[in-house]
Amino acid sequence: MLFIFAACLAVSVVGVGGYLVFRAVNKPAHNGLIAAILDPSDSPSTKAEIQRRVVSMPQVAVDYDASPEELPRWFKGRHPWGDMHPEAYLVKLRPGADRDTLKAHLRELPGVYMVTDVPDTGRTIGV
Repeated sequence: MLFIFAACLAVSVVGVGGYLVFRAVNKPAHNGLIAAILDPSDSPSTKAEIQRRVVSMPQVAVDYDASPEELPRWFKGRHPWGDMHPEAYLVKLRPGADRDTLKAHLRELPGVYMVTDVPDTGRTIGV
């Protein structure tokens, strides 16, 4: 009897623990945003070309132009771009879009300084 109870308890703990691990690994980012940080020294025509290409990407649901003044509000406490004052396009992915592939495409665009995940600030775009 005690052996059966211990076996049931072990199966339930492993089952619940396994489910929680599965959810942690497969759960997408809370806000699902990526920031394409723009090189502040680039010309307006380069920035316009980046926006045109981002808007045309089928994986992108919404893009949002964050000004140099607004961008730090999306990255509370840390600024991965250093001391620059860049602007960025915040990109919200469509459901099922491959995050890594999109980030690789964004990195290839001329004028994109860096691509980084946006931390969960509780704010969303395109709602």
